[in-house]
Amino acid sequence: MGTGGRMNDATTDKYVLKRVPTEKTPFELSDVKKAIPPHCFNRSLPTSFYYLLRDMIVCYTFYHLASNYIPLLPKPITYIAWPVYWFCQGCSFMGLHNLAHDMGHNSFSEYSWLDDVLGFVIHSSFLTPYFSFKYSHRSHHAHTNSIEYDEVATTAGAQWLFCIYGAPLLVMNGHFMFLTFLQHNHLGLAHYDSTEWDWIRGALSTVDRDYGILNKVFHDVTCAHVVHHLIPTIPHYHTVEVTKAIKPILGDYYKHDDTPVLKAFWREIKECIYVEPDEGAQRTGVYWFRR
Repeated sequence: MGTGGRMNDATTDKYVLKRVPTEKTPFELSDVKKAIPPHCFNRSLPTSFYYLLRDMIVCYTFYHLASNYIPLLPKPITYIAWPVYWFCQGCSFMGLHNLAHDMGHNSFSEYSWLDDVLGFVIHSSFLTPYFSFKYSHRSHHAHTNSIEYDEVATTAGAQWLFCIYGAPLLVMNGHFMFLTFLQHNHLGLAHYDSTEWDWIRGALSTVDRDYGILNKVFHDVTCAHVVHHLIPTIPHYHTVEVTKAIKPILGDYYKHDDTPVLKAFWREIKECIYVEPDEGAQRTGVYWFRR
């Protein structure tokens, strides 16, 4: 790529789909932590509550506008207005859900009891079990990309209640499964069996993706997911800064995919069907996606 130029699609795809290294990392988690500005480890209760209240206000605003004004629209327009509302409210619910997810990691505040109380209330409002999710999700973090032990948790599916609340819940659940799939499915990511797996390589076998403005709506769990797997107690409002700080340490072990999200989703559902070792590979404990 020359100065002021642009890589062609073939070169871009080759770079995007490049496999991460699978050898043991030349750095330890302690090396990664040393590169992080100290303030990024701090969990600020006022800042966390700001984001919680912001999300609640946005969710209520969407609900108020939809319930009071969409019924006043001409009927043909409501067929467009309701799905638009469902998508917008589903995204807002997803942001609130991600804050509850942070509470399960104790990255919301320094008080685990407060995180659990708030997380339980928020998850219950979405008809999802907080403590079951908390423990199964921590198991996923403890065994990321282990063939034998990883659990990529997804919610069981929100129920229909009525068109104002139920549809956004279903959309939120769809967002959650969509995000979970895209953060852990990529042709360049490895899986490992017990002969090869170690925690840091497993944690690095995830990918950051750019969702545009939705990065902020989802509290950057999309564009700073690698950091989240390395140090899940770092609050979301520091993860982008931390990502920039540790990329020089991670080098080729860091995976970022700037492919448009829908294009990437279509590619991964076509190509990431199952995993197996490369044919004739000496290290048979390393698995790659196949279709």
